[in-house]
Amino acid sequence: MLCKIDPTVGGATDEKARAINFLRAIQAICTASAGSTPSVPSITTPTASPAIGTAGSVDVITSVISNTEAGGWTSSASTNVVSNYNASFDQPYRVDLYRDSGKAAFPYRKMTFRTNRDYLFNGSYSTYPFIIASHGFNTVTTASGLYMPAVGNMDIPETNGTGTMRYKYDVNWADDTTTNAANLFQPRVGEWLVASTDRYFICMSGATSTSTTFSPGFLMYIGLRTTSSWEDQYDDNPPLASVCFDGSYHYANGGGSNASMFARTFQGTTGVYNSNPAWYRQYNNQNSFQANNMGDFAGFGTDPLSGAYYSPTPSSTNSFVNQQFLWGNQMQVPMCGGVGGLFRTKHRQNTTMTGPVTDPVTGILVPPAYPITFARHHQTSMNPGGQAIGLYKSMGGTETFLQRYYTPGQTFVVNNEAYYAYSIGNDSSYRDLFLIRKY
Repeated sequence: MLCKIDPTVGGATDEKARAINFLRAIQAICTASAGSTPSVPSITTPTASPAIGTAGSVDVITSVISNTEAGGWTSSASTNVVSNYNASFDQPYRVDLYRDSGKAAFPYRKMTFRTNRDYLFNGSYSTYPFIIASHGFNTVTTASGLYMPAVGNMDIPETNGTGTMRYKYDVNWADDTTTNAANLFQPRVGEWLVASTDRYFICMSGATSTSTTFSPGFLMYIGLRTTSSWEDQYDDNPPLASVCFDGSYHYANGGGSNASMFARTFQGTTGVYNSNPAWYRQYNNQNSFQANNMGDFAGFGTDPLSGAYYSPTPSSTNSFVNQQFLWGNQMQVPMCGGVGGLFRTKHRQNTTMTGPVTDPVTGILVPPAYPITFARHHQTSMNPGGQAIGLYKSMGGTETFLQRYYTPGQTFVVNNEAYYAYSIGNDSSYRDLFLIRKY
């Protein structure tokens, strides 16, 4: 299921209403059956309850680009998004989804979206429409047990994937201020592209805005990665992976750029497989989290998509670092094979041009397709990793430059499958083109 949504249609100026529009659209797309046309009527206030077809109703799902495949997910009993909303509700609204994992030890994959834990509907919410996303696995379909012990609990797994949060990973860290990474995933801009199948969920902000608080240039991937045959023999290691990319900043840093994968590993020097799978991650939050979650670069953080590190106050010290200096429970960088630091168009306030390639069949210049990779390379816990499914990074540069080689909405063939071209970025001078599987 590949769709476009706009949570602000129909005059939805109320931030609570926009958050609900966003959650309901995601739920409808992720749970849609093959061949169907999901629809969600826009609400303008939290207590409104229109129906599609009634006077003044507008569909939040503005376009169904492809519906050959189902959304791939089922809503659990923990989902509390309904047609009417209580303005005094004292916990986050959430869409909790599940599907089979193919792994006997943890039979269910989980994916949850919820509103801000610190600014609930019964309090001040007007400037905090954060949507928090989590993924993981569980032994039950609902968000009970160790997957989500409390709706307000935010965490990433501890070292080696142990601790109370071993069963889930919060894809975009959230706090109670607009300066934190959560401000990159909020329904205040116009158009979003949403793709959902049984293997992945992709969401990206297509609107342009010079403000870095309106989610411009944001991309989220939650899904599976490709695996090696030795991984497939274990029943406790669903190959989960996620990427958040913040394309709105001029510097190498990005307040919301981070990545995760859950994997078994083996010891590089002996070839012996380690006893338990674990979460591995790269995290860059532009705030106080980087020293704890990234490794201590004297207060510096690292961008998982380019390998660049930065200080909280960007300066000439921004540069690329060798991945061997990473320590702890971290993933390999750079993640975008073949491109490295050129993943991001914005770098030191100059436009980085990632150009077209020649189609070997036609000889025509076309956008490239760079896989996004997940891997862990450490001599005691190694995993060569795999690639994101249904998503490739392509060109970068100004919108004028990009449109010399693609037309918005154009489809390209990658490995015998159709891919939809979509560019993101907070203004026309700094755009990144991605290719999203169309099916």
